[in-house]
Amino acid sequence: MKKFLDEAVGVPEGIIDSAKKLYAQVINQIGTKGFDEPITQDVKEQFKFNTNIKIVNLNIVSVDLNVYLEFHDVDKIFFTQAGFASQTNIDYGEFKFIKNNNVGFSEFKLKFALPEGKEFTTDDILNFIALNEEETVSTLAHELKHAYDEYVLGYETITDRVNYASITKFHGFGLPSIRNFFHYLYLATNAEIVVKPTEIASRMEHNQINKKEFLSFLLKDKTYNEFKYMSEITFEKFYQEILEDEDRIIHLFERSNIEVPESTTELINNLFNYLYVEFINNKLDILKDILTENISEHILGLQGPKHEYFVRTMKKFTKYKNNPEDFFNNEIKYLNFIGNKMLKRLSKLYSIANEDFKESNIINKINNKVNHGKR
Repeated sequence: MKKFLDEAVGVPEGIIDSAKKLYAQVINQIGTKGFDEPITQDVKEQFKFNTNIKIVNLNIVSVDLNVYLEFHDVDKIFFTQAGFASQTNIDYGEFKFIKNNNVGFSEFKLKFALPEGKEFTTDDILNFIALNEEETVSTLAHELKHAYDEYVLGYETITDRVNYASITKFHGFGLPSIRNFFHYLYLATNAEIVVKPTEIASRMEHNQINKKEFLSFLLKDKTYNEFKYMSEITFEKFYQEILEDEDRIIHLFERSNIEVPESTTELINNLFNYLYVEFINNKLDILKDILTENISEHILGLQGPKHEYFVRTMKKFTKYKNNPEDFFNNEIKYLNFIGNKMLKRLSKLYSIANEDFKESNIINKINNKVNHGKR
């Protein structure tokens, strides 16, 4: 654990090189095995291969890579999702997911969207990955950091898993302003904030950013600006973003046979209530699914310590039921806190930026003179 805490600015030793190595192996595996051609419908292909990835004292010697090619109403190929999966067992006494000790194996997934009505080849996929090397390596570094964090910590609480899963799965009734808000809540989860320095460090490495260039690079970086937005968001700003969806909200209410209030204020207040109820119900459904392990619990419900844990957790989840607006207000305050915290943390990546060439020469001359004087 101490080694984990000692890692400079949250970027474990060897992780960037490991991401580059994994990227090269992904290219090689897809190029060697390929996909059935022509690619005209959704595909899931698994690539299993050995590797020799080392991140501090974590060794990954074999990988299962699941590649998904999914056709959508888009204009060009683009990357949609990545993921890391680990084998876990649930300790219902401690209410934790305990990580499997088989740390030499890791499973990753990559998803790509392809334009409908077109045919593609393996080379098309490889060319896309090659042209987007920076993003792909950064994504793999992100997922490798998840793998490393799980190896170091060794467990995840059921509550943390429920919070993470509920945020990532919540669709916000399809409203852009709400989807955007929950995207930032997702970025503020513990699992995500710890991987972001590694993600940016990978892009620094790709672009060979030196200390002189660091500030300009950081201010343009997409992740940095997401946390900057989080640090600056207010409830008033969030409210205005929702108002831009007013026509969509009215249509949503009408489609759901919900009476549309005469005032905009009442419309938004009702929306907050429906959003909160839907979000909490989703959380409770996920929690119940995790706690239910056999057919009798499906039929009779949870009993004993599991039931007590469910009730305790439900009370925590539903504490804003009488005023859902407070939920959004408090989540915004949390986003502000995480945003400011991460802006400071990401600024510390300056310490691993390359030395400026001229600065390095000056330092070398000083060192040479000092050493010469000692002799």
